[in-house]
Amino acid sequence: MATGAPDSQARFGQSVKGLLTEKVNTCGTDVIALTKQVLKGSRSSELLGQAARNMVLQEDAILHSEDSLRKMAIITTHLQYQQEAIQKKLTVPVLLLLTSESSMRQSWPCASLWRVTSVVSERSLETEGALKEELLFKKNHKEEVNGLQNQTANSGLTMELDGPKSQDLRRS
Repeated sequence: MATGAPDSQARFGQSVKGLLTEKVNTCGTDVIALTKQVLKGSRSSELLGQAARNMVLQEDAILHSEDSLRKMAIITTHLQYQQEAIQKKLTVPVLLLLTSESSMRQSWPCASLWRVTSVVSERSLETEGALKEELLFKKNHKEEVNGLQNQTANSGLTMELDGPKSQDLRRS
């Protein structure tokens, strides 16, 4: 039995050694996980600091925008006052101008001039329309001629003419 006791002690020592190794590995893993958590926490505080700085910058931009909007509202009000003043000043001369124009149209020489002017403007519009149609026709005609020339060039058709050679009229 003496030989059995050292054998069991060796097995016991080996099992204790294995358990200690497992515990050391578990503690090492726990230390690594703890270190990762600490690093993650420090990054989180950095990110929170950055977010706070960005928030302060955005708040400043918002305050600046509100100030600009107030100033723009004041300017808009001033422009409306100026527009009203200008309209009041223009109302009287425009009415005078309209009444004088209508009286001029009703007088004999001016009335005939107005009629002639309207006839001339009608004729110029008609002429302009006719010119546009003619230009469009010419453009379409050129496109059709070019298309037909391309078709004949691409068809491979050749023509030979029977007849006398032409004379050079410059040599005569």
